[in-house]
Amino acid sequence: MLSMRGSLLLSRITSFAFTVLLASLVIFLFLSTTNEQRIEQVLVLNGQQESVDYEKYLTEYERLYRKNNFDKALFFFSILPKNYPSNVREITNPDVRNSVKKLLNKGYDYRDIKETINKLPDGVDLNSLMLNKQVEFSYFPKFYWHGFENQYWYWIKDISSGNFNLSSKDGLPVLEKIGKAMSWTLTFVALNVIFSLVLSYFLLLSQLSNLNSWWSKITDNISLLLMSIPAFWLATLAVIYLTNDYYGIGIFKGIGIWNNHGDSVFYYLPKLILPLLVVVILDIAVITKIVKDVAIDEYKKPYIMTLRSKGVGNAIIGKQHILKNSIIPTITVITGSVAHALTGSLLIEVIFNIPGMGRLMYDSILNHDFNTLTGILFISVVITVFFYSLGDVLYRLANPKILIQ
Repeated sequence: MLSMRGSLLLSRITSFAFTVLLASLVIFLFLSTTNEQRIEQVLVLNGQQESVDYEKYLTEYERLYRKNNFDKALFFFSILPKNYPSNVREITNPDVRNSVKKLLNKGYDYRDIKETINKLPDGVDLNSLMLNKQVEFSYFPKFYWHGFENQYWYWIKDISSGNFNLSSKDGLPVLEKIGKAMSWTLTFVALNVIFSLVLSYFLLLSQLSNLNSWWSKITDNISLLLMSIPAFWLATLAVIYLTNDYYGIGIFKGIGIWNNHGDSVFYYLPKLILPLLVVVILDIAVITKIVKDVAIDEYKKPYIMTLRSKGVGNAIIGKQHILKNSIIPTITVITGSVAHALTGSLLIEVIFNIPGMGRLMYDSILNHDFNTLTGILFISVVITVFFYSLGDVLYRLANPKILIQ
C-alpha cells in the first residue's frame, strides 16, 4: 500500500510539474507578443514621449529593451526560414527591427539586408535600397540552438524568485499587488468553504434519513434550479433587489469596497455578507445535489439491507454510513471549487467591487497591464493544478480500491 501511495504521489507531482511548465510556456508566448508595448508603457509612465525628444526616447527604449533581455532569442532553439538570421531581436532600434522583419517576410536574405543597413544614408528608406536585391524563398528551414541565453529561461528564473516585474499601470511590483488581492480572495474563499460545508452537512442530515420525503424532494428541486442559474445573474439580482429601497428592500446598504488603503480585510467583512450569501447558496446546491445522487446509489447496496435487518434506524444509517461514504466522491468537486474560487471569481468580484484576484485581473485587462495579467495567470495555473492534483490524491487515498488505477 505504501509503495502504491508513493507511486501515486510521484505521478501527481510529475503531472503537476509538467502541466505548470506547459502552461508557463503558453503564458510566456502570449507575454512575448507584448514586449514592445510594455516598454512603451514604461516610457510613458516615466514621462518619456517620442514626440518631444526622439533621441532621448530611443536611448531609453534601447536601454529597457536590453535590460529586460528582449534582445535575446525567444526560446532555447528556433527553426527559421533560410533567409532569416539566428536572432533578429538583437536589433535594439525598433524602427530598424520592424523594417528588417518586413523585408525578411518578403524573402530578402538577411546578409543583403545587413549589408544595406551598414551603407544606409541618413534619411533614406531601407526598403527603397533593397529593390535591386534578389528575393529567394526557401522551403528548407535552418535550426539554431541558443542555449540558456534566451528570454524564456530568464523569465522562468525571474518568476521562480518571485520577480514578476513592475505594473505598467502604477509602477508597483506585480507580486505586491497580487499579494494584496490574494488576501481578499483567501478571506472570501475561506468563509465560503466553511459556511458551504457546514450548512450542506446539516441540510444533508435532514434529508438522508428519508430521501423520499417531501422535504428532500423540495430541496432537490431547489438545488436543480439554483444550479441552472448563472452566478453573475444571481449576483446582479441580489444587488438590484437587496441593496436599495426603490426596486426591492435595502437590507444591504453600501455594498462594494471603495477604499481599502491602510485598513485590514476584516474591517470590511460586513460588506462581504451579500456576495458570500450568493456564492454559498450556489455551492450548497451543488454539494447537496452531488452527495444525494451518490447517496441514492449507496442505499441500494447490500450492506444497507444488512443494517436494516439488524434494526438500525434510518437516521443512524444516514448519518454514520450514507453521509460518510457519499462525501468521498465530492472531494474532487470541493477541491476544484476551492481552486476556482482562489484564482478569482472575476464576475462576482467585479459586481460587488471586491479588490481580489478576479477584480485585479479585470482591471489589468482594461489597462493593458500585461505584467500583472500574466502574473495572475501563472499563479492561477499553479493554484488550480495544485488543488486538482490534491483532490485526486485525497480521493484515491480515501478510497484505496482505486489506488491501482
